[in-house]
Amino acid sequence: MTSSQLCKVLKIEKSCFQEWLIKGYIAASYHTGNRADFTHRNVVQIATFKKMLEMGFSRKVASEITQAWPITTSFDLQLKSFITHVNTIDWEQK
Repeated sequence: MTSSQLCKVLKIEKSCFQEWLIKGYIAASYHTGNRADFTHRNVVQIATFKKMLEMGFSRKVASEITQAWPITTSFDLQLKSFITHVNTIDWEQK
């Protein structure tokens, strides 16, 4: 998947997406010349990164978590469990 396709599917502004790439918060698995190609794993990581930003995580923390988190065939269940857990944390007390 190209960056343009990914931005369209995930509803991410191209300029914002480019900033994330340049700063290293997200990455493509493959590069062909100047073109970045994103795998299913990348798409899931970037979608999770975006969701975490919407939930109030910093870009640094969201990036560290999504890049370290293993993506498996049961990823949807893992993501749902993770988001449920994050939503139960009382961030004001931490």
